[in-house]
Amino acid sequence: MSRGRSIMLVVGGAIFVALGVLIWVVDPSSRPVAVAAILFFGACLAVGLLELLGGRLSPVARARVMGVIAMLMGVGCAALGVVAWNDHNAFNRGPWQLSVGVGAVGLIFFGLGGLLLFIRGGRPFGVDRDGFRR
Repeated sequence: MSRGRSIMLVVGGAIFVALGVLIWVVDPSSRPVAVAAILFFGACLAVGLLELLGGRLSPVARARVMGVIAMLMGVGCAALGVVAWNDHNAFNRGPWQLSVGVGAVGLIFFGLGGLLLFIRGGRPFGVDRDGFRR
């Protein structure tokens, strides 16, 4: 990712995290939505910061950090689904079942994918720790 895109990701993530904090403070009844926004966009902010670090981390450490960040995105997606499940009018942007489905898919994709990335340390399947194919 280019430095400019990384900076845009950091700025965009920071703006949405700030908006999540604003929602938290201004409208206490919408705190679950604020938590989902802070978790998801905080993870986006973290990806941008990780990209700005560039090659300062080893490939394995970088993959594991990215795995943790992806798991946070998965938790943010799950929070979105839980909010929609508990309050069918929380988003008012279509059927609540769609929001629950998107939250579940995000949890599976980001959460489980991040867990695999963390465990494997960025190694492709079929390659052992020493770099040899099985």
